[in-house]
Amino acid sequence: MKHTDDIQRLVDAYYEGTASEAEERALKQRLLSDDCPPEQEREKELMAALDELAADVPPVPQGLEERIAAAIDSRAKQSALSHRRSRLWVWAGSIAASLLLVAGLTRLTEMHRQPKDTFSDPQEAYQVLKSTLLEMSAQLNAGMAQATAFEQELHQTNQEIHQLITAKN
Repeated sequence: MKHTDDIQRLVDAYYEGTASEAEERALKQRLLSDDCPPEQEREKELMAALDELAADVPPVPQGLEERIAAAIDSRAKQSALSHRRSRLWVWAGSIAASLLLVAGLTRLTEMHRQPKDTFSDPQEAYQVLKSTLLEMSAQLNAGMAQATAFEQELHQTNQEIHQLITAKN
């Protein structure tokens, strides 16, 4: 009875994922031995099937975890440097936007003092609108280029990790 209780406790720990390696080995030994209790027959069959499957699994290359960690750390350092540069550009862009806002508010204040139409010629208005839309398009394209570069960097990182995983020592 005690033997069956010990096996059941180990089976429960195994299924819950809390069994240590030593407990897993002890469970396999007890289940695959000739004196395995009949009520543990399902677990015995499962353990035998898992042993069969484990024989077909190739071993994890030695040092794989360290290589992946080193590659991730390297990418993180590169990304941190890139992040600092982008923060500098955001800072500079914020200053430029602030100056533009001040200039725009100054101009708006002047316009309120002298009320008049912005454009008297529809062709001129069309040309200004067209140039504004072209500028917005250029800015959008620049942002999309940055997003594409990031996507390519992410894809390259995934490929490097995949190569590290599949590399043989």
